Amino acid sequence: MRRIALRSLLPLLLVGSFAAQAQPHHFWRTYPCNGDLGNTHNYSFFGPRLQVCQLRRILLPANGQLNIQNRNGGIEIFGQERNNIAVEARVIVQAGNRNQAELVERHIKIQTDGVIQADGPSSFLFRPSWYVNYRLFVPEQIAAHLQTQNGGIDLHHLQGDLHAETTNGGLTLDALAGNVHVHTVNGGITVLLRGNSWQGAGLTAQTTNGGIKIKASPSYSAHLILQTTNGGVSINLPNTSYKVQHNHFDGNLGHGGATIPFRTINRGISLNPD
Repeated sequence: MRRIALRSLLPLLLVGSFAAQAQPHHFWRTYPCNGDLGNTHNYSFFGPRLQVCQLRRILLPANGQLNIQNRNGGIEIFGQERNNIAVEARVIVQAGNRNQAELVERHIKIQTDGVIQADGPSSFLFRPSWYVNYRLFVPEQIAAHLQTQNGGIDLHHLQGDLHAETTNGGLTLDALAGNVHVHTVNGGITVLLRGNSWQGAGLTAQTTNGGIKIKASPSYSAHLILQTTNGGVSINLPNTSYKVQHNHFDGNLGHGGATIPFRTINRGISLNPD
């Protein structure tokens, strides 16, 4: 049984290794979406809406920079040991019937020359609506500028000059390094500080209406600034004692280091052990 299991896994491992090193192809390949985004019904303010999803994939050359401009939809970026950029775009359309949804989907075009962005029919009141969720697998060392209006942004295992901004959506920052600036208006921020210190210039994270949750090891070292207007600040690392005002902390964790400010207006900020 073990021999059969290993034999069945080998093609998947080979495909994953090949994808990370494969030569870029400059055309989209389309697939059905897996999971609930394939064919579900969404009940909106305007009544029942049929939802269809198409998965599009393309492999792009890596030139050290990444720029995504999105209106409606989320962005996920995963850093890996690879020499290209694998893009997955899930194009989701909501309409009154399948024929209408598929017609709209065919008119949605995604540009990859310089800036990754989608363009399609306008959505207004009873017209079909659409959005695109991006998931990219990129080299760990990269400079990225990411922007969306309605959707979250998740960044994992990246190092470089990183800028991420959304209006309505949360942010997740996991194992980042370099010069990182993130901002949201309506959404929370979750941060996982890996290792014992920040590697690079620093991290700046800000939200207006949302809480900030930070996790770090008790031995983490940084110059930390936690500031909120309408909320509290708490540091809950074991075997440590820090003087925290109700809505403000400005001091060193451990031996100090890079300056990492976190700011929100309406909600609290917490630092807990990883």
